[in-house]
Amino acid sequence: MGGRVSTDCPASRWLRRPDLSGSGDGRRDLPTFHLIGDKDFISIDQAVETLGLIPNSELAILPNATHVDVTRRPHQVLAMLTPFLDAPP
Repeated sequence: MGGRVSTDCPASRWLRRPDLSGSGDGRRDLPTFHLIGDKDFISIDQAVETLGLIPNSELAILPNATHVDVTRRPHQVLAMLTPFLDAPP
C-alpha cells in the first residue's frame, strides 16, 4: 500500500463537507464498518484514507472481489462483519 494517497477521492471530499464535521451531532463518533473488494473501484489507499477521516471505524477488504462481488459473497461478508457487530460499544 505504498505511495501517495489521493486526498481528492469522492469519499474524502464528501467527508470534508462542513455539515459532516462532527461538531455536536455525534454522527462521526458512531462505529463504522467499511467493506471493499481488493479489486473495487475505490483503491485500498483511498479506503485507508477514508478510514482515517472517520473516528471509530474499521476496514475489511474482501479478497479477489470487485464492488459487485461483495454482494455475491454473503457468507464471506458475514464472517467479516460479525466480529464488528458483536464488539462491545
